[in-house]
Amino acid sequence: MEYCMWENTSRDMYDAREKIQRYLDMSEDQLDEEHPSSYEIASLRSLLDEARQIAEMEMDIEDLYEELIKRQ
Repeated sequence: MEYCMWENTSRDMYDAREKIQRYLDMSEDQLDEEHPSSYEIASLRSLLDEARQIAEMEMDIEDLYEELIKRQ
């Protein structure tokens, strides 16, 4: 169900943002102890790339949102 995709993705992005902030707030010693795996680090880069592409679509997404709201 598509509505679940948007809801779940939004929640996952919130969780990812919170996790990134926790890493940014860590001291170097904490980061040494709790660092993510190389797979997670690569996935973080992938997430950043996707987020940039979505951000570049901001105006189109806003227009689509407004159009979809009108149709409800």
